[in-house]
Amino acid sequence: MRRLKSCNPVIGCLLSLLAGCGGSQPDGSQFQHDEAAKLFLQAMQIRETDQARSLELLNQSIEARPSHNAYYHRAWIFALRGEDQKASADVEAGLKLEPESKDLKWLEAELRKPPQERKLDKPPTTVK
Repeated sequence: MRRLKSCNPVIGCLLSLLAGCGGSQPDGSQFQHDEAAKLFLQAMQIRETDQARSLELLNQSIEARPSHNAYYHRAWIFALRGEDQKASADVEAGLKLEPESKDLKWLEAELRKPPQERKLDKPPTTVK
């Protein structure tokens, strides 16, 4: 049986979620990544029906491992609630992690508009 020296780039991302590419991670970062992903997915399942619980899960996800997606979704909830300063802070933090995020740039532009002119129900990843 031939032994692979590195992860296949096509499936590397999927495998890295389970075992990591290139061996174990003794610092615990793989567990943190898996836990953050789990919390993020739980938050997404209830984001429109239970915003308070979704915020709690997003807070925990960001604490475990910050991601631009978690910052975006938390900022979106803050914007819906009229908590513009918190929303803007999360947009800024998310853009530091992923400067080209269309979602974050869209939300940043929406937050510049007066609240009554915002269209928070039409983020760019869902607009066809």
